[in-house]
Amino acid sequence: MSKLYLGIDPGGTTGLALVSVNDKKPVLVEVLASKDLTTIEYQWLLQKADLLIIENFRLRPKNARDGSFDWSDMETPKIIGKIEMWAQLNDKLLVKQEPAIKPMGYGYCHMKYVRGKKGLHIQDAAAHVMYYLVTNDLALPSKLL
Repeated sequence: MSKLYLGIDPGGTTGLALVSVNDKKPVLVEVLASKDLTTIEYQWLLQKADLLIIENFRLRPKNARDGSFDWSDMETPKIIGKIEMWAQLNDKLLVKQEPAIKPMGYGYCHMKYVRGKKGLHIQDAAAHVMYYLVTNDLALPSKLL
């Protein structure tokens, strides 16, 4: 029986990529980019997944010192907290990954990573899933998107 893994790139627009794995072959089941955590599609993806893989957020000292987050409402950490709480309440396993793994994850998806490029929420979510799957010997690198 195949398992379902959900990659999550949290932020103002949250990217989600649901991937099924059977015999080390990953298959993209569904993707979504959402600005609203309450959508039915978003809830469906969270419910279906056996494991959630979310990009972590840390306030980096250099960014804090240079004012990058002055007056920020810190939306990304709030979204991560909501998903952590949802996972805990629904007995779902959740793994956090640092943004630094994205270039390798993109490679595992056979995609080109472009540092600083905006609007790639679904691609980032897919990269997080593939990084987890490949580094945990659950799947072989494969083109998902």
